[in-house]
Amino acid sequence: MGTAGAKKILDKHPETDAFVCATDTIAADALSELHAHGLCVPDDVSITGLGGSTIARVVTPKLTTVHYFYRTSGVEAARMLVEAMEQGNAVSRETKMGYQVVLGDSTKNSA
Repeated sequence: MGTAGAKKILDKHPETDAFVCATDTIAADALSELHAHGLCVPDDVSITGLGGSTIARVVTPKLTTVHYFYRTSGVEAARMLVEAMEQGNAVSRETKMGYQVVLGDSTKNSA
């Protein structure tokens, strides 16, 4: 999405009041476009990203984002792969991994 996607959405739907972006980088790019349209974040439009990356902390306003525990996910994936290789078969299973919502200043946070 980024700047081009945000521009397209705002041109078609100027009443848009929230953007939920697939990554923090896309959210940071979209944030730039929101400012270019004269919109105030979060007063006029809220915006969120995913990833909990450094960019979420350095843009203004700081992004509300979701931090996934990538290291833990990688360790679990490796464990499952080794298990499948040792057993000679792959057993499907679902594993729920944790996440943390990191509230920034880009959304209207309610208490």
